[in-house]
Amino acid sequence: MDSNAIRSAALLDKLSAQVPGVIYQFLLRPDGTSCFPFASNGIVDIYEVAPEEVQHDASAVFSRLHADDLPHVTASISESARELTRWQCEYRVQLPRAGQRWLRGDARPERLPDGSTLWHGYIGDITAQRHTLEALAESEARYRVQVEHAPEAIIVYDADTGAFTELNGNAVTLFGYPREVLLRKTPMELCPPEQPDGRPSLPAALEAMQAALDGQTVVQRWTYRHADGHDIPCEVRLVRMPAEGRRLVRGSIPDITAQQRLQDELLQAKKMESVGRLAGGIAHDFNNLLTIIRTSVDLALSGVAADDPMRDDLTRVAEATTSATSLTRHLLAFSRRQAIAPVVLDVNQVVQRVSGMLRRVMGESISLRLSTATRPPTVRFDEGQLEQILVNLAINARDAMPGGGVLSIAVDVVPDESDSRHLEFVRLQVTDTGQGMTAEVRERAFEPFFTTKDVGHGTGLGLAMIHGAVSQNGGRIQLDSEPGHGTRFTILLPHVIAPSQGSVEGQTPLLPTGREQVLVAEDDERVRTLIVRLLTRQGYTVRAFASAEALLDWTAQHPGVIDLLLTDVMMPGMNGRELVHYLRLAHPDVPVLYTSGYTADIIGAHGVPMSGASFLGKPFTAADLAVKVRRVLDDAKRSGRHEGSTDPA
Repeated sequence: MDSNAIRSAALLDKLSAQVPGVIYQFLLRPDGTSCFPFASNGIVDIYEVAPEEVQHDASAVFSRLHADDLPHVTASISESARELTRWQCEYRVQLPRAGQRWLRGDARPERLPDGSTLWHGYIGDITAQRHTLEALAESEARYRVQVEHAPEAIIVYDADTGAFTELNGNAVTLFGYPREVLLRKTPMELCPPEQPDGRPSLPAALEAMQAALDGQTVVQRWTYRHADGHDIPCEVRLVRMPAEGRRLVRGSIPDITAQQRLQDELLQAKKMESVGRLAGGIAHDFNNLLTIIRTSVDLALSGVAADDPMRDDLTRVAEATTSATSLTRHLLAFSRRQAIAPVVLDVNQVVQRVSGMLRRVMGESISLRLSTATRPPTVRFDEGQLEQILVNLAINARDAMPGGGVLSIAVDVVPDESDSRHLEFVRLQVTDTGQGMTAEVRERAFEPFFTTKDVGHGTGLGLAMIHGAVSQNGGRIQLDSEPGHGTRFTILLPHVIAPSQGSVEGQTPLLPTGREQVLVAEDDERVRTLIVRLLTRQGYTVRAFASAEALLDWTAQHPGVIDLLLTDVMMPGMNGRELVHYLRLAHPDVPVLYTSGYTADIIGAHGVPMSGASFLGKPFTAADLAVKVRRVLDDAKRSGRHEGSTDPA
């Protein structure tokens, strides 16, 4: 494929990417088989399949259709093919990641000379619209019930006498006064001196009353004061009542305390989302810088003798870089945007490393006691997730001990008494001497969004996140708590045996080398230069490009086998996934190694795998890069997908 064709295909994909759905061609052959000769990249979001997966066989798409809707969809396709009529259909799909979604398809068919039918059309996700309609119907039904039973206050005010003339029983409930007392009060006696927005209540109320008397319908937020002194946020509707010789205003829609609380929680959630996005952007740039620092140090260390005093200085820089990487992981953990990468780790070491942070979180009034296992308590878990679990449990314990107390963290290895296969668990127990929980709170503790904390002091997601992380890694979590007797969380994770490190302490392991050609796409010049230098040192032929477009232009002019593509995920213009798509049109079996300092949700949104040998997160060391490149190349050769090459130039 020449560069013009590639650019044309890229332009088509970029234009179709602006449409929130998939633009496609669907071919139904006379023998009943089918395929998608063309599908825009939107098919990844719509069906969670890549365009190339269905280019010759549409089975992957049909396997996504909801079992109850499959007969209806296939029948409508058959009818459209038979009558050559426009195909329109709404149906459900069951996707591996997104779950159940509603889709709407619209396409026009044409008959081909060989008897096949080819549709040109569009499929969009209408889940939000369906949910909106369903939610609207539910809301309307709920509203009808609430109007009949909810406590809505109805009052009638006489502007000439300044007193209430009528009120219903719901007004008595709302304001908390007996009926006869409420009738003797003026509206100002039921309001605080100022409204939450700073307006003095008296002039604001008089202005609203006058507007109603002038024939306007006034709807505004207003805060009243209950008989016991607490404020009542309401949405007030004022209208003039027809009355001979009297100026009456009828006031009523309801107490919106719950609505106000939900709005406050939504605002807090949006703030946290903004913080998370900021954290992701910072981590991207910071991880690029850390990659440059760490790999430069590795290069310098490789040329310094073991007894050179400079080696100690460089080693300390490398250690500081590792600490900075940990800080980045903490930042992403708190924003819930960290890349999840389970590895074999020692729980003792994680607890000891996090203990310093926990002591700062606890404050001076709470003592922290640690008890570590005598045997290596190794588990397969994401290190950032485990640190986040410890911090979340510690914060909950701190809040349960406002007057001080003791937080104990114990690690040991225990047998699984419920299993006859003699398996073992690493047991992590976090115990506090705080207030404890009631039975009702214990039962709901792991529910998402359930919290006993005030608005702005807890999202209700911490324990739900912990429960999910532990369960997904084959573990169990138990909660023991009683009022006045503190709380204990017991986490059991499968015990795994740590792999041998394969090198003697104090020795630098030899890094794998190779003679293959590696193409690199990286927009950061400093990172790109270091990657070229590192891989060239290991024997590879390296050609680096500042953009995906430049790399594709070069490959169009230099045909031949490419041994490996190493590409950043996020680049200006064409991103890494798009680069792989177009490169594989000419080189379908090229092995790919993605690299990025971006966070998991952003990378996942671009269809890039986050585990295995095809992803290298930033920051990385020289050893990380050398080992990962060699592993991807060797895996490709073992699978028989790639036979290797020499420099095609």
